[in-house]
Amino acid sequence: AASHRDIYIKVAQPSSWNAYQELLVTWTASGFKSKFNLYSSLQDAMAGTNPWRSCNGNDRNIGFPRDCGPTRPVVYQWNSLTRGGGQKKYTYSVYRTTGSATTAATSTAFAIPVLDTTHADDPTGGMHFNFDW
Repeated sequence: AASHRDIYIKVAQPSSWNAYQELLVTWTASGFKSKFNLYSSLQDAMAGTNPWRSCNGNDRNIGFPRDCGPTRPVVYQWNSLTRGGGQKKYTYSVYRTTGSATTAATSTAFAIPVLDTTHADDPTGGMHFNFDW
């Protein structure tokens, strides 16, 4: 889905969030809107504007982003290490905000998937994430 080519995650307390478990093993969506939000652009993630309105999880071995979507559930955009049916090509990267020693403890981290343009012509329509903290 076009809405899932780029997805940005803004996590309030990244040190207490298990990215591996949530993204690749079982996306629980626990804390949606209170501990994290999803966005369609880096600008929105940084500003905290236009967060996604729909998110679910807790389907065993179904990873990020399960059926989450900007306005309604969107199916089969998830990844899985063990189950078929979702997206097979994706990349995660991390973006970390920087600040002085006094602001480092309160700086917000973003998990930011960014389209991997080396696969932009992928006929399978796979997701390509680059995750940033």
